[in-house]
Amino acid sequence: MTSERAILFDLGKVLIDFDHNIAVGKIKRFCGMDEKSIYNLFFDSGITDKFERGVISPFDFFQEVKKMLNADMEYKEFVPIWNEIFTPHPGMIEVIESLKDNYPLYLVSNINEMHFKYLEEKFSGYFKYFSYMFLSYELGLRKPDARIYEYIIDYIKLSPKNITYTDDRPELIEAARKSGIDAFVFESTDAFIEELSRRNIKLDLALDGRK
Repeated sequence: MTSERAILFDLGKVLIDFDHNIAVGKIKRFCGMDEKSIYNLFFDSGITDKFERGVISPFDFFQEVKKMLNADMEYKEFVPIWNEIFTPHPGMIEVIESLKDNYPLYLVSNINEMHFKYLEEKFSGYFKYFSYMFLSYELGLRKPDARIYEYIIDYIKLSPKNITYTDDRPELIEAARKSGIDAFVFESTDAFIEELSRRNIKLDLALDGRK
């Protein structure tokens, strides 16, 4: 495959949806905290940031969470609760399949090891088409750190204007644009297809006519 353009995807809320509240509701049964407090502990305490940068292992993450929640639960109970929050984003696997023969595809994600290993097994069809996956827990970097976009540009070895990137979070898109990457906010599968069409990026004809 030879192409002067590469396509870079975010994972969560783009290719695969998720809802952390599913896990929060289940964890509530093991501790005396309300759901809002549990959610805030995960995402305001810094523990998830450390996990997504690979600073702590899955078991150490569990141990810290268990301590902070004062939760009466075992690791084997926590793992499926933490992982079973994902559903496929409608139409996106077909988009990937329609692009794979004409463009190198890449993935960049702020993600922890436990979630990625689960997704790699559960949704294996999504990952086989990517030339490389830039995962925060492996790189030790999370978006919107400029260094992760610089690393991506250096690895792909294309002008950043020829790297088309989509993510559901505007602040991450803004950070990528500062590095010169052709980035836009993901809103829906159909809107994504329209953005590709504006860039003359080829899609399967059946996909183009799906609306």
